[in-house]
Amino acid sequence: MLKSCSYCGRIHDSKKSCRQKRDAEQERWNKRKATKALAFRRTNAWKDKSMEVRKRQHYMCVCCTHNLEGTTNMLNTKDLSVHHIVPVEENYDLRLDNENLITVCNMHHEMCEAGKIGRGIQKQIAREFLEENDEHT
Repeated sequence: MLKSCSYCGRIHDSKKSCRQKRDAEQERWNKRKATKALAFRRTNAWKDKSMEVRKRQHYMCVCCTHNLEGTTNMLNTKDLSVHHIVPVEENYDLRLDNENLITVCNMHHEMCEAGKIGRGIQKQIAREFLEENDEHT
């Protein structure tokens, strides 16, 4: 499927990565490798918390359910991951904080990582789900 790329601005197959996107992903990876944050992502604590967050957010991308930019399916359950609003590398203490975690699809994860969806919006969405489930950190 042809889509406008948020990295290079060109239209190309959405299954292929342009040079700018690959470079951005590589830069993020280089910042993360060999850190305690990367080691944390391999722990059972993270795997358990990730599943808890997905379940709380009904196994759907919360950005899609809020119809944020780029949404094509408001009930998107495909290609999900749990995103740290404040990255683990930036504040290790927030790594398991419920208010710092949201479930997102690949596209919205990229947009969150790139800053195209602001942290304020992400935090607001996380708080909504916590209030809905009457939970706190």
